Amino acid sequence: MGISKTVIAIVAVVAVVAAGAGIAYVVMNDESVDGIVDGTGRVVNVGTSNRVVTTSATVAEIICGLGGYSKLVGVTMDSSYGVDEYIPGIPNDNYPKLINDGLDNGTLVNLGPMWEMSAESVLLANPDLVIMGGYFNSPATISALEDMGVPVVILKDDNAFDNIYFNIELVGKVIGKVSEAEVLVGQVKSAIGKIVDWTKSIGAPSQSVAVLMGLGGDWGDAYACGEAYILGTPLITTLGGTNAFSNISEMYLPVPTESILTADPDIIIDVTPATRAALDAVKTDPLLKEISASKNNRVYGAFESSGTAFTLTTQGFVSGVAMMAMFMYEDYLDFSIDNYLGSDYADYLKLFWEQVNA
Repeated sequence: MGISKTVIAIVAVVAVVAAGAGIAYVVMNDESVDGIVDGTGRVVNVGTSNRVVTTSATVAEIICGLGGYSKLVGVTMDSSYGVDEYIPGIPNDNYPKLINDGLDNGTLVNLGPMWEMSAESVLLANPDLVIMGGYFNSPATISALEDMGVPVVILKDDNAFDNIYFNIELVGKVIGKVSEAEVLVGQVKSAIGKIVDWTKSIGAPSQSVAVLMGLGGDWGDAYACGEAYILGTPLITTLGGTNAFSNISEMYLPVPTESILTADPDIIIDVTPATRAALDAVKTDPLLKEISASKNNRVYGAFESSGTAFTLTTQGFVSGVAMMAMFMYEDYLDFSIDNYLGSDYADYLKLFWEQVNA
């Protein structure tokens, strides 16, 4: 069995970011009335754009959430766009159906995987603007596009709540949806605020939480989310818990079984589990069966579309916050949940949202 595509992509992100840490981007005309400061600090003259290519599913989702789908002409395939999405507290924006329909009927150009993307492939869509996510950005591709007169806007890495809000507002600026972006950010903050208020209102004791990736797989160590990853310490502490791997200052690191045993988390949440059987085996593992999470049946997994929704770093992050809260405070829910969420995750989110708003 090979390591999951999601884990491979996540690990690759770290490598790309590390390799690109010393890249210096050229600042464009910062005196233009159309100049917009992007996520890297570059000032980009975007002008009026009606043919937008995005090199990230994150950007595509934000554009749809802002009602800007009609401006999209090309997307990369770093996502299957397969989530039948429901986001608590956010109006339905018909994503990802819009993307899938556009790919099927040819109104959107399929640019392939973003890590294989070149300036030539982007130009097939004849864009007047390219919006890139915070990762997997080739300096050579950026330079080539700008040399051809195509402005490139780059988002911030999506590894903090404020960065997610910044990215939504940035996309709103560059596609002419400023007021819509303000509304969407307000909706996201309000929804997350309600979830946080609910966790505080129940008066539950704080528990240690380990957010892992690939636990129980036969390829080796799982990855633990640390201090610098939004699914690690930032989200866990926001919801009133403590990160069992707060000793990891990085985004995430591989952790052997012995380290999980030493951390002894009260709750384990795997956002990219290998298989249900592999996650079940954690509770019978000679070592891991001794940790609190195993003894108390508090080992959780997000499978299928729920795993994709859990890790969205757009307006869809509300769903990840909600799923984390359900796992952390299962004993306080008015309904029963399965330890493993799958394609039916939206049904649970709707019940949870009713309870939060009761």
